[in-house]
Amino acid sequence: MTTTKSSGLNSEAYGQPVDFALANECIESYIKSDVSAAIPKTESVEFSKETLKAWISNLDKTTEYSSIRVSLGLYTESFLKYYNKDISLTGVLTVFLMPYLNDNPAFQIDESANVSGNPTNPFNLGELRP
Repeated sequence: MTTTKSSGLNSEAYGQPVDFALANECIESYIKSDVSAAIPKTESVEFSKETLKAWISNLDKTTEYSSIRVSLGLYTESFLKYYNKDISLTGVLTVFLMPYLNDNPAFQIDESANVSGNPTNPFNLGELRP
């Protein structure tokens, strides 16, 4: 494994829950892309232990899920603008940690353990390398 320079996407704790619809837009962008085309290289995506543990802990309290999928996506300009990130990262490959219940995206549950109707936000904005 090689040491690579970071993207500068984040400074300290990296990774956070992100909007479900915006994440889906990035995932669809990857699915529809020509994988043989020149996509800017991403060797890995790193998440800090603290932010990932906090997200999973919150997930356990707010979501009924059976698995977490790692979904590939390409950053879209709208996603990057929404999170006030450098738009030069548009088209860069990333991963989204997506909670699933069986074969469907997981939904949030309310205090009474009833499904709220809102899909659970995935986890992203890790440190891109290189």
